[in-house]
Amino acid sequence: MFDEIKFQIEGLDEIVKLIGKMSDFNDRIYVPIWNAMGQAGKLLEDQIKQNLTDNDSVVTGDLRGSVSSSEVQMAENAIFVEVGVGRGLSYARAVEYGTRPHTPPLSVTEPGQPLYEFVRVKGIAGKVRTKRIGKTKKDEIQKAARAIWAHIRRSGTKAYPYVRPAFEQTKDRIKTLFEEAVEKILTNF
Repeated sequence: MFDEIKFQIEGLDEIVKLIGKMSDFNDRIYVPIWNAMGQAGKLLEDQIKQNLTDNDSVVTGDLRGSVSSSEVQMAENAIFVEVGVGRGLSYARAVEYGTRPHTPPLSVTEPGQPLYEFVRVKGIAGKVRTKRIGKTKKDEIQKAARAIWAHIRRSGTKAYPYVRPAFEQTKDRIKTLFEEAVEKILTNF
């Protein structure tokens, strides 16, 4: 859903290669790097969730609940953790980047759907200027959801970044985690 963003820790490649070549591979090297990687993933996950809360993007909690970090994984030339956001949520990217004017399916204004739920949870029915839509009287929530739908058609949506800022907010702490891991490895020899 999102572009891949990678942190590059200078010197970590050499440690990973050294670990891979060691026949007496042991916890003195493996555990500090593994722990730092797991803590970094969790730190980033927590910051993304906090950013969603801070920028008032939490409505139903689905987007915030979709943020997760994987267990630490090891490949031939890398130790990594994945942090996922918005899997299965069509609006996750739109919250992060905003959108140009477009026509979402009108079904998003139906009960239980994203715009309807946005209006219901935020309590903005009756506070949004609405016109009478169609020949039947719509409930106030659906009328407000359709007014927002029409606004998206005209103007798009504003961005509420939560992933990109999380990288900036955590990069120094993540760097410190790995510096401490390398120091721990060096003191164990």
